[in-house]
Amino acid sequence: MQFEASPDERAVACYRDALLAATVAAPGAHDLLGGLARRGRRLAVVTNAYDAGAQHRRVEATGLAEHLDAVVIAIEVGRFKPDPGLLQEAALRLGTAAAHCVAVGDSVDLDVAPARAAGMTSVLVGPVDHPSADAWVPDLGVLYGALSRPAASSGRAD
Repeated sequence: MQFEASPDERAVACYRDALLAATVAAPGAHDLLGGLARRGRRLAVVTNAYDAGAQHRRVEATGLAEHLDAVVIAIEVGRFKPDPGLLQEAALRLGTAAAHCVAVGDSVDLDVAPARAAGMTSVLVGPVDHPSADAWVPDLGVLYGALSRPAASSGRAD
């Protein structure tokens, strides 16, 4: 038995509008990306999204787009994390070698592992550290604070 559902276009539009309105940047993201951009760092967002148009609108809605040099969306590249090719594409768009990139994410499987496989330094963000990450911070505010100190050291932050 096969079921076919014909979504009400008004309901779908309402859902999309509500999702867009609820889209906010992670705490600390504005300070972190703004600070890095002011230092001349090239920045990209890499996402496993399959809805490119909506994803571009969500990036704009966060207010982070002004700091970004690239938005790399999996469906547009044809590769999805954990494939390291998606992160390698980001390095290519930023005009640098993957070895010069730092990938920051909240998933060991979908952020840390592909970053390491791509030859990038990985920073895991979240409540729990993991040995496969090159560095760990509990949140982006801590990462921004560590990078803002004059002689920021690498490694784990508390």
